Amino acid sequence: MRRQGAYAKGHKAEAKTSSWRTTASAGMTLLEMLGYIAILAIVINLSLKVFIASSRLTGLGTSAVDRLALVEEVRDDFTRIVRLSAGVVPAVGDYRSGENCLILEMPQDPARNEGRTYIIWGAIVQELRLTRMAVLEKDGEFTAESLVSYPRDFQAIRFSYDTPEAEKARLVTLGLSYGTSSAEDASSRTRSFSAAFRYWTSDE
Repeated sequence: MRRQGAYAKGHKAEAKTSSWRTTASAGMTLLEMLGYIAILAIVINLSLKVFIASSRLTGLGTSAVDRLALVEEVRDDFTRIVRLSAGVVPAVGDYRSGENCLILEMPQDPARNEGRTYIIWGAIVQELRLTRMAVLEKDGEFTAESLVSYPRDFQAIRFSYDTPEAEKARLVTLGLSYGTSSAEDASSRTRSFSAAFRYWTSDE
């Protein structure tokens, strides 16, 4: 009887030990859980930083592409219109050709006899927003026919000429200054486009 009792007690102790080992191997301690949570928090934090940095780079890349496309559009329009024009005129209405404004006279079509057409370049509608406006002069009156405003504010818009007097110029240059963000205002970039008149004639 004593041997059976001792065997039973030993068997119970062995069963308890086996059960404890099974429970310990199947679960985790509080310290281990806290360690996993800390590691997970670090991974999430790093992932968020990478995501934010990637989003900023994507935004800057998109902005740069849009800006480049706009500058190329301005260059193409400016070059095309200058080459088609008859030259610079000193003034049309309240506008004067100079550093901040360029007025081009377009060739007349004798068959239509609709008056003279001018293209005015500059910050016409909004400051630092490049705009071009087509104006028709007929019987001494000026009428705006069309208005195109490019969808970006530049830091500076400047026109220059190859002669001291703008109306005698054979070559005109448009300079645009811009920055990629407000933080880069001090180090803005400048693009210049020059075009010559194909139909230029001298009054001399």
